[in-house]
Amino acid sequence: MCPFFVLKFERPKSCLPFREMKERGGSMLSGQEISVAESFVIAITGMAIVMLELALLALFVVILSKVLAPLAKAQAEKAEAAAPQPVAETGGCRLDDDEIAAVMTAICQESGCRPEEIVIKSIVVRNEL
Repeated sequence: MCPFFVLKFERPKSCLPFREMKERGGSMLSGQEISVAESFVIAITGMAIVMLELALLALFVVILSKVLAPLAKAQAEKAEAAAPQPVAETGGCRLDDDEIAAVMTAICQESGCRPEEIVIKSIVVRNEL
């Protein structure tokens, strides 16, 4: 069984909500008053910090892309070398794209595979019926 707690506390005056502070004539800076010039300095400092962080992030992305580019290029070359080249010409008889698509559709329906999962290496055309 979970114990039941009752907490009683009083808020310090610096934790008053905005409406109550405004009614008492205070400000959100816990009683501090700042001038317009100081508010501009605070705003510009905040924007400068944000811009500095964005510049650092952009520099990090550039460095990371330079480091990872050779790895990605090597991986792409491996994938390109491993992929078999499709053969669309068989025994002196050239098949057009529609005929190749029809053969691939028939293979996909019979095998239950998606077109991305199969690779047609050769098509043997027989004139026998």
